[in-house]
Amino acid sequence: GAALSELRRFREASDAFDAALRLNARVAPAHVGKGNALCELESPAKALVAYDAALRIAPDLADGWLGRGHALTDLARYDDALSAYEKALQIKPDLEAAYVGRGNVYLQTKRLAEALAQYEKALSLRPNAAIPRFSRGNVLYRMKRYDEALADYDAAMSLDAGLADAWLGAANVHYKAGHFEDAASRYDKALSLKPELADAWLGRGNVFNEVGRYDEALADYDRALTIKPDLAAAWLNRGNVFYALK
Repeated sequence: GAALSELRRFREASDAFDAALRLNARVAPAHVGKGNALCELESPAKALVAYDAALRIAPDLADGWLGRGHALTDLARYDDALSAYEKALQIKPDLEAAYVGRGNVYLQTKRLAEALAQYEKALSLRPNAAIPRFSRGNVLYRMKRYDEALADYDAAMSLDAGLADAWLGAANVHYKAGHFEDAASRYDKALSLKPELADAWLGRGNVFNEVGRYDEALADYDRALTIKPDLAAAWLNRGNVFYALK
């Protein structure tokens, strides 16, 4: 399961962890591994069940609390997520991913300065880690510090070329600057790495919309909405395309 997760084959990884747990259900790291795979597959409620199973077996397992924080963040249970990250840091104070997780909660709740401070803390612990670098790019983008955001996205991609969300972030900066060709190539790369990334379908649809390729824009918006039916921007921009075609 761990090897398959490294290869980003998360469905197969989840199945492998299930097979291991059928042999021995008391292996807490296997529950955590399953939870991690389920989070990547955007199934946070199922992931939370796996993390809770791990923590019943090993209450001091920092990675279990970390994963629990991630799942709770995805479920928009932000106070509970912060409590889980705090517990992880009590057990393992140098766990940079927990600082990233707290930053993500603050980013989701629009506490941008606090988010930035958490990402900076994570980078102080692991300066060459791709995830904190990409995450700092996200908050800098929200702060409209686009050049700094792009530098962080590019740095994250150089550290981990398979990080789809960093390609998405860079694409968004180029789109914002009107560099549509550069944006499109980065959306394409993000989608080649993570086809279920709804925001990348939305972004590429926006590029097609801007350059008058309306049929392709509609196809991308429809794909985004298949993955994420409540993606309001895709519904709005889809409507704008139909208006332009009248």
